[in-house]
Amino acid sequence: MQPITITFEYNAEDYSRAGKFMRRGLMRGVYIGLIVGLAVPGLVYGRSAYLNFTWLAPLIAIGLVIVVAIPMIESYRIRTVSELPAAQGLFTYTFDANGLKAKGALEQFECCWGAIIKVAETEDDFYFYSAKQLARFLPKKAFADDLQQSQLRMLLKAKLGDKAQLNS
Repeated sequence: MQPITITFEYNAEDYSRAGKFMRRGLMRGVYIGLIVGLAVPGLVYGRSAYLNFTWLAPLIAIGLVIVVAIPMIESYRIRTVSELPAAQGLFTYTFDANGLKAKGALEQFECCWGAIIKVAETEDDFYFYSAKQLARFLPKKAFADDLQQSQLRMLLKAKLGDKAQLNS
């Protein structure tokens, strides 16, 4: 099997899109927490808690802070990451029988297929997870053509099996 090599440059939009994709689980947890927070006073204090809405104001305030603050903090973090020197310049990703190698001007990354716990494909990117909330991503726009994407999908299916959640 020939290695698949892709060279490209990330931009701020790439980092923003990837951050939103990886943050979606966190926000789901926040929303579930708010719904549970609305139900708990009724369970603890009985029906009278719902008739006296004084418990609701602090919960709404905390919920608004969480719902607004988390995306703001994440946006700042993504902007900061995209401005790091190691995130600038050309990157070369190489996929072969042994695993994945990524090389930028200021950093290198290498991992065997066994270290990748999941691969997720979206409309715009491939995400290579080495931990539940930690992934490297590769924009699809970096590929030379659809054939190169198909070759990567075949390699991922062969090496990762069901851990590769691919579109086609």
